[in-house]
Amino acid sequence: MARFLPTGRITFRSSLPRTFPRSNLLVLIPYGTDAPLYHLPVITVTLVVLNVAIFFAEPIHRLATGTQQHPLEVITEAVLVRQAEQPKEYQLQFGEGLKPWQWITSSFLHGNLLHLVSNMIFLTLFGLIVEGKLGWWKFLGVYLAICAVAGFLAQGFISLVNPGYEGTALGASDAICGLMAICILWAPLNNIQVVVNFRFHYNWHFEIPVAAFAGIYLLLDIISTLFFATYARSFAPFTAFLHTCGAVVGAAVGLAFLKWNWVDCDGYDAFTVIQGGHQRNHYRGELETPSIDTVTTLTTDQGLKQIQDILQEGQQPQLAYRAHLSMAHRHPKWHLPDREFLQIIQQLCRQQHFDDAVLSMRDYLKTPRAKQDQVRLKLASLLLDPLQRPSQALEALKQVDTTKLNAKEKTLYQQAAQQTQQLRSTGVIDSLHFED
Repeated sequence: MARFLPTGRITFRSSLPRTFPRSNLLVLIPYGTDAPLYHLPVITVTLVVLNVAIFFAEPIHRLATGTQQHPLEVITEAVLVRQAEQPKEYQLQFGEGLKPWQWITSSFLHGNLLHLVSNMIFLTLFGLIVEGKLGWWKFLGVYLAICAVAGFLAQGFISLVNPGYEGTALGASDAICGLMAICILWAPLNNIQVVVNFRFHYNWHFEIPVAAFAGIYLLLDIISTLFFATYARSFAPFTAFLHTCGAVVGAAVGLAFLKWNWVDCDGYDAFTVIQGGHQRNHYRGELETPSIDTVTTLTTDQGLKQIQDILQEGQQPQLAYRAHLSMAHRHPKWHLPDREFLQIIQQLCRQQHFDDAVLSMRDYLKTPRAKQDQVRLKLASLLLDPLQRPSQALEALKQVDTTKLNAKEKTLYQQAAQQTQQLRSTGVIDSLHFED
């Protein structure tokens, strides 16, 4: 199963039956990433569910409508080999001209269970990164575009160089390779968590940059494709060639989004990294470039809009706060308006992210704000219950200007002061020193 975490990390947990053959099997599985997520992976999850549903639809239908085969035979065929059972009119056919619908439908068909599972792991991982930057509707368009154009390239190329070839292909790996190419361009330095499993017993966990992990896969496919391309007259659409088609389309899409500023990579895209811009102010330019104030205003407006979108969804206030910290780090003149800052604090408290709520409130209080006394009162209340830090709560209460509180807030102030004394009298003591 997969579990979505606000940090962008996903975790897969699986178990194998004891009867599974324990040969000298080495398995490498990517299971997480530290890439920041600014959007929930709605389409990524939907695509995984749809692929799984399509894969199991046919055997379930056969079992439900009655078949002469034993149920175990039906299940075994579904798990071990399905390509022969898949309708050829929906696979990517070669030798019969261009069939546009197959460019999409073939990406939702898989040959066997191992083919499906491996593709879905990679789709979840790299879809998470791309959709996390684009949002659901842009990501859906990008994914379908990669499927369609890669399918067109594959069918068209084979029709030209080897028109007599007859065969079919299926699977989501061409689109996934497109996503991998995009991730190399947009998030080369973000890490991927990988586990190497030997004989389903020994596990070795390590992290590897996206550029290295995805780059190795795609480079091997490209080299294989170029090597066999010399035999054009007998060229067949093998796996590496299909992967290369997807990677080429993905690279073109990724470059286009960067060129026209349709995606914000936080100054960590491949070109900025190559130029060393990720280690200095991303917008430090020559005299002939637009003024820093102009560029900063445009970028901070985009950052504010991104934070507002996250808050409107109401599901990931931690992401909104992280985006604020990122903007503050990148732009000295960045100022998050009170309205959005208070929304972040409110949502963090409501969703019981108490430690993050404390950090955000202390951050709010670092600069003059309209609701400072109210936030100090809320901070004291949170430090008392549930965090049980009466000394820190007392320090927050001392800074409250009670003359600016209304009647209800004064009552809350008195209750908090009493609760502070009660906790201290029962021996609950914490340090006045804390780290932001």
